[in-house]
Amino acid sequence: MAKSDNKNESTNKNEMNNRYREEEKDEVENNNNNSENIKSNQHNDNHNNEHNVNHNDNNNDNNNEHNVSHNDKHNNKHKNKYNDRHHDDEYVEELLKQISQLKNDVLRAKAEEINFKKRVEEEKNRSVKFGNQLLLEKFVEQIDLFDKVVTMKTEDPVLKNFLIGFEMINNNFKQILSDEGVKKIEVKVGDVFDPKIHHPLQTEWNEEYDENVILGELKGGYMYKDRVLRPTLVKVNKKEEKEGK
Repeated sequence: MAKSDNKNESTNKNEMNNRYREEEKDEVENNNNNSENIKSNQHNDNHNNEHNVNHNDNNNDNNNEHNVSHNDKHNNKHKNKYNDRHHDDEYVEELLKQISQLKNDVLRAKAEEINFKKRVEEEKNRSVKFGNQLLLEKFVEQIDLFDKVVTMKTEDPVLKNFLIGFEMINNNFKQILSDEGVKKIEVKVGDVFDPKIHHPLQTEWNEEYDENVILGELKGGYMYKDRVLRPTLVKVNKKEEKEGK
């Protein structure tokens, strides 16, 4: 009876030891599995992290590339707009210059037209004003002849009567000339020579008078309104230039 109890006790101990070993083995296996799971998880984490990093890098690269491309497009668009606006400004400025030039040309043409009309009108007025100039120039030549005739000295009474008639005709001619605006240029000895109305036909030196003054009238001159019809031919007081000077 005692041996049977010992045997049962020994069997129980063996069973307990076996169970304990199995539990230890299971625990070791579990630990190994946990360790492998941990390593696997770490590997997966590392792989995921690496994948995420690569993915993020790729995304960043793609984003950067997209941003660069977008910025380039924006900059190019802005640059094109600036160039277009700059080109438009230059075009507008050129148009304004052309408009200003055209305005100046129009004003210049208008001024030239006005001046031309004024010149035509003035020429027309001069033609009307001095239309009889050529006829009156011939007329005063005849007056010179009458002046010479009526100043003749004679004792013949018949000729004197003729001379009186000539003098009356001469005076009538002079009145007609005066009515037309023809007047004789008055000249006296000692007047200063004026090249506008005098023509020097002779020169001589007289110490009693200043140089470049008139010593005598050789042929009468006439004014036609405000124009010289014929200059007066005069003798001018002037020193003779010595040879060698």
